[in-house]
Amino acid sequence: MHWKPLRPSDNSAMFLKRKEDESTRQIKMIFLVGLLFLMSAWMSCTEVKYGIGGKQAEAKVVSVKKVMNPSRHGSMKVMAVKYAWSEKGGTARTDVVNVEIDQAPALGDILAIDFLPGVHGSRMQVRWNYIAVTFFLVMLGIGLFVVGRVV
Repeated sequence: MHWKPLRPSDNSAMFLKRKEDESTRQIKMIFLVGLLFLMSAWMSCTEVKYGIGGKQAEAKVVSVKKVMNPSRHGSMKVMAVKYAWSEKGGTARTDVVNVEIDQAPALGDILAIDFLPGVHGSRMQVRWNYIAVTFFLVMLGIGLFVVGRVV
């Protein structure tokens, strides 16, 4: 009986190629999900910080002026609104926010703001950004699912 050396047939070569394509696709999927997870974590981090340690205050508008706001699509005019408030300990603080011209408050108006004690910056009071937090939780779930399938 004559023995032939084993050579991979065309079918086994296709199987190996398909296996390589599948593992490459899995690596790309893990990378993409990981990147989206990090982006969503960064987006929701601000919401969590304001949710846990944020304080509310009423700030008085001390200055309103038209400024040019550079953007991808050219510059557009916005209103720079400067407001001032005091923290509980009496520390006076100020901040500036750009708003659309038609949404600008008048000089002397009172704004509801959120701020983090001892940290530079604040924001006009808004409802929680549920989109960012939901996106983070969805990406966490997808990440766990993808890692569970790969491992």
